[in-house]
Amino acid sequence: MKYMRIFFIRHGEAMDDIRDEYGGWHDPDLSPKGWVQAVELGLKLKGKGLKPNIVLTSPLKRGVQTASAVGQVLGAEVEVLQYLKERNTYGLLCGLNKSEARGKYPELVEAYEKGEEVLGYESYEFVLKRIRAALEKIKERKEQTIICATHGKFLKAMLKDLFNKPIKDVGKSAIIEIEFKDDKLKIVSMEGVRINNTMAVKITYFVHGATADNEKGASSGWSDIELSKPLGIKQALENKEGVIGKHFDICFCSDLKRAVESAKIVFKGVAPIIQDARLRECNYGDYNGKPSVIVEPMQEKCITERFPGGESYEDVKKRISDFLDFLKKNYDGKSVAIVAHKAPQLALDVLLKNKTWEQTFADDWRKKKAWQPGWNYTLE
Repeated sequence: MKYMRIFFIRHGEAMDDIRDEYGGWHDPDLSPKGWVQAVELGLKLKGKGLKPNIVLTSPLKRGVQTASAVGQVLGAEVEVLQYLKERNTYGLLCGLNKSEARGKYPELVEAYEKGEEVLGYESYEFVLKRIRAALEKIKERKEQTIICATHGKFLKAMLKDLFNKPIKDVGKSAIIEIEFKDDKLKIVSMEGVRINNTMAVKITYFVHGATADNEKGASSGWSDIELSKPLGIKQALENKEGVIGKHFDICFCSDLKRAVESAKIVFKGVAPIIQDARLRECNYGDYNGKPSVIVEPMQEKCITERFPGGESYEDVKKRISDFLDFLKKNYDGKSVAIVAHKAPQLALDVLLKNKTWEQTFADDWRKKKAWQPGWNYTLE
């Protein structure tokens, strides 16, 4: 059975820290202090008795320079792995002085400070895909001991969402040791990483597979339609990709058949499954089961105004808010899966990502056909 030790390290101080610039994909050198920290990092790893053959690194200079210093101390070669690049949360702000940016591009700064999307940024869902791909690339290698030089936001996302660690921040020159054994990754130790003592509920949201209504272009709403065969079942099975290597304490699903069937396909034998009517799709009232070409244009008009005989999206938000209060009270510190519909997920974006309904509808992955096996949310 393959065995591997992987040491993820974060670079030290870079020149953007001194110049008070936005980092991300900006590519500054290490500062003089950062070079000293890199050598000290190498000596610390050498003190652990490590004899790696390779130091993999982000392509950004601060990563490469850290890797070079560490590699020189340990007598190891350095190789760039593009997947280890920092997350670009700053978008067009990358490399700009923070004070100057506030004067020139206040709309971008405001978006970043509110936790909203900044033009040109890398989404959290996308960076998680990249981190998973990086881990797969590393696991394929022949070396038994590997050093990986990367960045703070990369490591925080990895620890938070792939290892379910309540991370507050990852400090300069941090070291995270991970063991790969029996085809599983396990954290052995963390140095320079601060844990958030405030508990949180980790939510992974899955959407149900297709139904006969979907295939004929109808919007089901509260119509209790089963998964279609074979497409709906196939799509539900594809959600299993988002479960591999993760632990879930519980799975909640809508009580509508299409969600219940999808939950059982993915989570039977993995986690207890509980049905909850608060996770139902929006009730389109008189328009349940009507053609989507009629219903979908009405959705964005029914944020506060109800569908005739049905609900508004604010009504959905209210029941999802009630459900989140229930989760916080009963499942704090747990990992929770949800299998449900479009409207509850949009409500989560509004409630947990501080988006407006208008932003949420505009960013909806369905418009871009950007399905994925699970979306991550954190309930603080």
